[in-house]
Amino acid sequence: MSSTNVDIDDIEAWAMDEGAGSEVGKSRKRRLQHIIASIEYDRRMPQPNALPVNSGERRIAEARQRRLLSKAVAQGYQPPIKEIATEIGKEAAGHALGVPLDMDPGAMMKDITSREQSAKKRHGIGNSGLGFGFSPSS
Repeated sequence: MSSTNVDIDDIEAWAMDEGAGSEVGKSRKRRLQHIIASIEYDRRMPQPNALPVNSGERRIAEARQRRLLSKAVAQGYQPPIKEIATEIGKEAAGHALGVPLDMDPGAMMKDITSREQSAKKRHGIGNSGLGFGFSPSS
């Protein structure tokens, strides 16, 4: 991994996995193959961490890897840091809403429905048939 935090091996593994599927269209497969070819080219070039700090060559090497990363992101690659941030965001949103994200949505809806029904039974709502606290005898 270089100083620009681009994990070339991870991008290559992702591109190979994405391109291996039979449902991948020709255009997407061609773009993924181009990413893999760019990675092979990048490996033949000097790596940024092997070059002097603040040198022009290092900046060029870092820019080359950033372009490679942006091409992969455009095709759906999600860097590990972004995946972690997304999961943390989902957990925080779920916690703020009081919704456990590891729960099956169907089970969650059943749980909510059963809690609503038990609350109605406790408060006597829905027994009169007329609603709004009216009873049939009034």
